[in-house]
Amino acid sequence: MRKRVFLIAITVALIATLAVSYWLIRDTPERSRVSKSLTLSLVGRTNGNLVLAIKNSGSQTFDIMSFMEVEFSDPAHPLDYVPEDYHHLTNGWDVTLPPGSTLQFTCPAPTNHFHWRAGVSGIGHRQITLQKALRRAWLFKDYIPPLLALHSEYAWTEWLPPEPAKPH
Repeated sequence: MRKRVFLIAITVALIATLAVSYWLIRDTPERSRVSKSLTLSLVGRTNGNLVLAIKNSGSQTFDIMSFMEVEFSDPAHPLDYVPEDYHHLTNGWDVTLPPGSTLQFTCPAPTNHFHWRAGVSGIGHRQITLQKALRRAWLFKDYIPPLLALHSEYAWTEWLPPEPAKPH
């Protein structure tokens, strides 16, 4: 009798975990998973550089990846995709951003005369804690199903116009 109750409890816990994970990530493609906690904004432009700020307005700490992505769009051909560019935020290490914190950084301004937007990605500490707990369980020791894997959240600026041309 106890064994049956134990197996039913384990089964219910596993199904609940999978249901909650599915509800959190659904069918959203990785790059379009927009964060509700992270925002990225353009603070200003100085000497051909951009000053950007990442703000964590959520209740959990985020590990921000150490690079920023830049996407381009040609206004004459809005459906065309122009490959990205990457800029490092730090010396190569990920940045920990506690709740309510803001990180400002500079990077070179795009100079290809396209509209552009910048994006950063991060993983919340709740996800990391859940993943560590699952790894301790004998069932997930060697394999974490994709549904329960770590998924980055993205913060993007609005589409911005190119850097104004400098007079000669």
